[in-house]
Amino acid sequence: MKIACPTTLREDQLGGAPVLSRPHMNKKARGSMEEAYTGCVLSVKWKDNKVVSVASNKMRAQSLQKVKRRRNNPNLSLLNFTRNLVIAVLKTYGVAKKRPGPKYPLGSAAKSV
Repeated sequence: MKIACPTTLREDQLGGAPVLSRPHMNKKARGSMEEAYTGCVLSVKWKDNKVVSVASNKMRAQSLQKVKRRRNNPNLSLLNFTRNLVIAVLKTYGVAKKRPGPKYPLGSAAKSV
């Protein structure tokens, strides 16, 4: 039986894969990526805020694309998630929500529940 196994790795667990060392990757621009194959295992290093190492025996590295971080109001999104989770648990046990929610708009996450 073949099992797909992607995982993040520490620097000393790369098993001699021929990828750049952490100091060399730190000199590269954010978003830089390097990949190496050792047998049937793919090792990928990329630089985000820090250097990240990933290995997989199933996946292959994909082409890169630019993404934009969403940081509109992280505290509000956590509040929305927590509130929606509580509402879902209450519905599971058949308990109706008795108090109205907060007076500010909750966003799209609350509309889906």
